[in-house]
Amino acid sequence: AGGVPPAAPAVPVDSPLLLAGPHDVLTTFDSYGVAQWLGHPAALVPYGSPCTAGAPRLCGTTWPQPGAAGFTLEVLDAPAGNPVALVGATNTAAIPVGGCQLLVQPGEALVFLMVLPTQSVARQALPSPNNPGLLGGSRFFQAAALDAGAPAGFTLSAGLGVRIGD
Repeated sequence: AGGVPPAAPAVPVDSPLLLAGPHDVLTTFDSYGVAQWLGHPAALVPYGSPCTAGAPRLCGTTWPQPGAAGFTLEVLDAPAGNPVALVGATNTAAIPVGGCQLLVQPGEALVFLMVLPTQSVARQALPSPNNPGLLGGSRFFQAAALDAGAPAGFTLSAGLGVRIGD
């Protein structure tokens, strides 16, 4: 990850300089530029495969961070006007279901909701408490939508891993 620190050092930099900053951020300065490394980088990581070509897709609106009230998962390309289910768990799975694969552990469900989108996007806010103990923690999500063209009458998205970070 790259970034610019809040203030440059007040000393000439002829050799590398390493500074430790807040939130476990290490910043290096040298004659080639500035780089930052985060101790717990936030991440949105797709995994698995969608069930059909018409399956919805999952994405996040911001980086998942402790205290980030604006983090929202979006289900894109959902069939307009049809129910959409969003399931989240603490572990992944690979369970065959109606010709598809359930990619989240069903016994550990965190979120299960039915959304009736009026457009092809459904949204669910998932704010994180401002607790540094959440750093590095992951949750896994998958969406399901009714699809008359799918063999079982529904389709499942690929999974989305959400890692809370700085």
